[in-house]
Amino acid sequence: MSYCQCRLKKVFSSIFHQFGWKHIALILDRSDLFSLTVGKNLEHGLKKAGLLSFVRELDGNENDSLDNYLRDASMYARVVILSVRGALVRKFMLAAHALGMTKGDWIFLDVEIFQGSYWGDHDWKAGDSEDYKARKAYEALLRVSLLQPTSDKFQDFADKVKERSLRDYNYTISEGEEVNFVIGAFYDGVFLLGMALNETLWEGGDIRDGSDITLKMWNRTFSGITGHVRIDDNGDRDADYSILDLDPITGKFEVVGHYNGLNKRYAHVAGKRIHWPGGREGPPPDVPKCGFLDDNPECRDREAYMIVIYGSFALAAFLAFTSTLICVAYKHMKTSADLNNMSWRIRPEEVILEPGRTFGSKLALQKLSDTYGLTSCRESITSNTSLPSAKIYTTVGIYKGSRVAIKKITKKKIDITKKLLWEIKQVRDVTHENTVRFLGACIECPTILVLTEYCCRGSLRDVLENEDIHLDWNFRMSLIYDIVKGMSYLHGCDISFHGKLRSCNCLIDGRFVLKISDFGLTSLSIPVDVIKDTSYFNKMLWVAPELLPLTLVPGNPATQKGDVYSFGIILEEIIVRGGPYEAARRYLEVEGKKI
Repeated sequence: MSYCQCRLKKVFSSIFHQFGWKHIALILDRSDLFSLTVGKNLEHGLKKAGLLSFVRELDGNENDSLDNYLRDASMYARVVILSVRGALVRKFMLAAHALGMTKGDWIFLDVEIFQGSYWGDHDWKAGDSEDYKARKAYEALLRVSLLQPTSDKFQDFADKVKERSLRDYNYTISEGEEVNFVIGAFYDGVFLLGMALNETLWEGGDIRDGSDITLKMWNRTFSGITGHVRIDDNGDRDADYSILDLDPITGKFEVVGHYNGLNKRYAHVAGKRIHWPGGREGPPPDVPKCGFLDDNPECRDREAYMIVIYGSFALAAFLAFTSTLICVAYKHMKTSADLNNMSWRIRPEEVILEPGRTFGSKLALQKLSDTYGLTSCRESITSNTSLPSAKIYTTVGIYKGSRVAIKKITKKKIDITKKLLWEIKQVRDVTHENTVRFLGACIECPTILVLTEYCCRGSLRDVLENEDIHLDWNFRMSLIYDIVKGMSYLHGCDISFHGKLRSCNCLIDGRFVLKISDFGLTSLSIPVDVIKDTSYFNKMLWVAPELLPLTLVPGNPATQKGDVYSFGIILEEIIVRGGPYEAARRYLEVEGKKI
């Protein structure tokens, strides 16, 4: 009632037909029963269709050199199906990435019929040092899954399943866990059996005649919890499937195509496109230009090709100097064009503000143009720690349909100078998974609004103060590692340093990934008036001692060594789960006075 593996060959064939692929390689895992049966079904069906060029079985030994399997497959195909368990999919993709097979000339496919940890983890993220490479490698992977029902009818059913599982079986389905398709299919199976029994009774038949009842369930359709159910004349369901592709921005798999079990065809999802690896605009070709073994006659005459290369060397050397001058001029022109690109500038009417909204609340939205002077602030969560009390301005709004964080800066006057444009270009160019994205700015004095990526979990400081969150050492090390990666990236790019690194500037998104915020934009961030109150001295606790005599406001001046000192203070906060100088502040106030 959920699906039949015998249909997978038609699903894959429709994909191959859609993109013109006729040479397919299949790697299957004998040690995993699901992978083996899926692989054997695909092997039989694709061979019969004349599409399979290479098959290799492995025994599941993770110490095997996966490189050899991939090299052998590349001699026959550029499209590779991985019918292996989830952990091996990641290892294969990392091996392919190391061999340069994820740059656009190869494409990989795997099968994840049911999504969820119970069925094996197929995610690229494993929390190790290979995560970044794995995420890039998975951009070359297409995934086939059963179409997950999204109707209101199924959602109501799912809510009842969660309620019954807790009440009757003392089992809690977590908030992020979806009710599995199999549960809905089982429900539809009972419903179908009931229809067959009713028809048998109506016709005066014997409800103990299993063969007759079974025949009544075959070759029919009905509307079930899981959608439109079609049972063929052999008792198999014609299920619908989804084809998923990794979004390189979000790092999540999204549905980009559907296979309709009724018409046996692949169809694109409206408004979605496949992100082909290597920045390709279309799918990789079925056969490389020079053939799988570089034996195409057009490419075989290497000697003649080298003669042409050597003959052109003298001309290339002559043109090198000219080319260098052109490149320098082009770089200068491109930089000027980037500086003059005002696409970052946002009009007030493009932003919808959520005044007074704390993270996770659902307050009514209000137009920014109507409440332009308003900010919302959130008091620090009360705890028994000695973290300094502060107000963190966390205005939240909607821009182009997405929730964004809005930082408000008051300036009597601001001139859009070349220095400011250069600072804006620097933050626009920052693209790292451990730094928040700059989305734009609304410069309308006296109020300037800077829009950045919204992180729903709040700041690191919020997490440390929230005693309901259990912080084991694996979690703490993950947070520390995210800070290191983000700051290492900032120190290596044009930003060069942060200057205001504090626990409240380390934000945490919905996946508990830590992202560095509030960097760059020095011209905008320096306030007009400096009020040396308790909040001011609180911020100074993260400033390096050698910079304190020179610092009027945190961040000016700033150095990379100063950032390292600030990172050390954050390490203390994470380790002791308290404020900076936790022991000393039992006897001294923030301003240095004795308590």
